[in-house]
Amino acid sequence: MAEFLPCRILGDPLQGIFDFADKSVDWETSIYPFFECLGQLETPWRWNNAGSYELGNWLKECRDTLLAGQKINLHGRLPNSVKKVTVDLDDYSNPKRFTLFYDFLVDDATVIAIRSGDQLSKNKTHALSRALAGKFSSIEEVEGKELLAFIKKFESASTIQKGFKLALDFTKKCFTGVDGILTSGTKRGEIAKQTKATKYPAILNSANCYLASPTSKHLRDFFCLVRDHPATCTYRRDLLNRFLNVLGLHVDGNAPTLLESANLYQRHFRHSGRPIRHSKLIATTLLVKGLEYDHAIILDADSLDLKQLYVAMTRGARSLTIISRNYELPVK
Repeated sequence: MAEFLPCRILGDPLQGIFDFADKSVDWETSIYPFFECLGQLETPWRWNNAGSYELGNWLKECRDTLLAGQKINLHGRLPNSVKKVTVDLDDYSNPKRFTLFYDFLVDDATVIAIRSGDQLSKNKTHALSRALAGKFSSIEEVEGKELLAFIKKFESASTIQKGFKLALDFTKKCFTGVDGILTSGTKRGEIAKQTKATKYPAILNSANCYLASPTSKHLRDFFCLVRDHPATCTYRRDLLNRFLNVLGLHVDGNAPTLLESANLYQRHFRHSGRPIRHSKLIATTLLVKGLEYDHAIILDADSLDLKQLYVAMTRGARSLTIISRNYELPVK
C-alpha cells in the first residue's frame, strides 16, 4: 500500500500479544527498513495524569530494559507503588493466600488482576473469582464461546427436565452457593412440593413455574432470584449479564429462538463493547490490553513472556503488585 499511498505505521512492538494464526510483525525486518521512524513516545502520560510520577518513570526504565533484551530486576528498592509478593494462590492450606486481594476492597478504585492468555489461565481466572466469592469478578472473552455452547446444548435438550438441569449446571458457573438454596426435587429437575421444611419457597416456586411452562421469561425470573438471594454470590457477572440479555431479547420477541437471540446479542456486543460495572476484576492479558485501571495485580508473573509481562505491568495507573517466585522477569 505504501508504494501507492502515503502511509504511517503506529504501534508498540512490546504489546504485540495477538498472534492469531501467524507470528506478530517483526519491526526490525518488516517496518524500519521501509518506513522512516518519526519518533517515539517518551512521556508516561497515564501515570503522570494519575500523579504516579515515580511509577511511570520506573515502568519506562523497565521498558528500556526489556527492549535491550535484559530482565527486570526486582531486588533492592522498588517504587512505593510497586510491591513484589511471593504467595502460592493454589496452596489451599494457606488461609492468608487471598489477603492481598482483600486489601483492595476498602474503596471504589478500579483493580485488575491479570493472568496470561492461555486456556489454563482462563480457567484459573474463573476459579479464583469463585474462591473470592465474587468480590473480584472474572471477565469473559469477547466471542462468548462458553455461553453459546451452553445455549446450543440447552436448546437441543430432549426434555424440559434435561434442559432445566443444564440450566442448573450453568447457574453454578455464575454463582456460588446454588446447591444450598435448592430443594432435592428442583435439583433433579422435577416440579417439587412446598413443605414446612422448604427454606426458600420463592426459589422453589420459580423453578416450578419454569418446569410447568418453560419460557425464557420464567427462566430469566429464576436466574434473577438466584442472583439476588443473600446465600449466593455472583462471581462471573459478565457471563451472567450476557445470558440475561440474551433471554431478554428472546422475551421481547427480537428473535424466534434462544440461539438466534444469542447470535443477535453477540453482533450488538461486538459493536457496543463490554459494559464493565464492577470495579474489581480478574482477566487475561488478551482481554485487558489497552485498558486502564487504578491498580494492577499480576498473577503468576513467572508464567508471562516478555510482551504479556509488559502489557500486564502497564495496566495500573496508581500501583502494581507482582506475584512471583522469581526476582528477575521475564522468566521465559
